[in-house]
Amino acid sequence: MFAMVPAELLQNEELTANEKIVVTALLLHRNQKSGVCYPGIARIGRLSSLSIRTVKRVISSLEKKGIIERKRRFTDCGDPDTNSYSMGGWCHSDTTWCHDVTRVVSECHDGWCHGDTLTKNLNKEEEHRNHFPQSPLLEPKPSRAAIRAEETARAFAEFWSLYPKKQGKKAALAEFSKLFPAALPAEKLNQRLSSLHGQLMQYVDETRDTEAKYIKFPANWLKSIDPDEETVIMEEVWVRVEGDE
Repeated sequence: MFAMVPAELLQNEELTANEKIVVTALLLHRNQKSGVCYPGIARIGRLSSLSIRTVKRVISSLEKKGIIERKRRFTDCGDPDTNSYSMGGWCHSDTTWCHDVTRVVSECHDGWCHGDTLTKNLNKEEEHRNHFPQSPLLEPKPSRAAIRAEETARAFAEFWSLYPKKQGKKAALAEFSKLFPAALPAEKLNQRLSSLHGQLMQYVDETRDTEAKYIKFPANWLKSIDPDEETVIMEEVWVRVEGDE
């Protein structure tokens, strides 16, 4: 693979040999659509036969001279990724190999040049990197609504196990969920759960010997209660009174 090097680069007497070879390495990776490239420092060093330390120093020098523009990049997880590089205002042409300009140089009869495969491969690598960051993917943090839905489902399971009439579960869940919206603060949620439990236990006690047909459907009972009403459960206490001996 090779890149076409603009004459402006080679004729620029203000650039050192190392600077010219590093720019050439960047041009080799240049995306023909965006004009941007993303090679890592180590790769630039391998292509230019320079040490990583030297490559970093050369890139900083090129940036100061306005030859390249460098931008920091990060993965979706927030970890550092390879920098993006673009050429300054001096380079407006597409320097990727085997583009339109190469047709006046060679007709590519040898079978090895069938299109801009380098740029296509680089584009695919970049798309793959954007979809699959190099760092291990972190599990997405569940939303507040998802957390509340899970909490509500657990609370409803307990409610359903205690309620004396097991009919209309889907409708009951819908009414139960309305009592605990995602925006409800945690303190208020705990108060409502406590109040609901108290009222439920009272109703269970009241209907202990009642025929099923006279017991409210769960959804209707949930509609009829005030979830914020405090309930005091009275407990009978048996006291043994010892008589005088």
